[in-house]
Amino acid sequence: MAPNELDVNDADVIALYKQGSTAKSEFYDGSTATKPNLSRTRDEDLHTLRRHQMAHSFSMASMVKMDETLDRNIVNIRTKLDKYVKSGGDFRLGYDFRFLRK
Repeated sequence: MAPNELDVNDADVIALYKQGSTAKSEFYDGSTATKPNLSRTRDEDLHTLRRHQMAHSFSMASMVKMDETLDRNIVNIRTKLDKYVKSGGDFRLGYDFRFLRK
């Protein structure tokens, strides 16, 4: 989706999209910087390459392996938030959750 575009929830339109008959708008050109990523590239060949490179990360086996790590991080985040709520003080979300950034 992009500004000035529609979000369509129609089976016929979705079928057209899945056939590859639509392309991303020029909106995506300004946000790819120098190395287009999977979700922002308009180049179908590059998109295919990136999708294949990342596919293993989203397999069921990989997701199951990550489940414990994800659960542990969610507990850590909730613990930090609970601490800040009880203290009534300010907190710097970006600083405390810097591990979420690249």
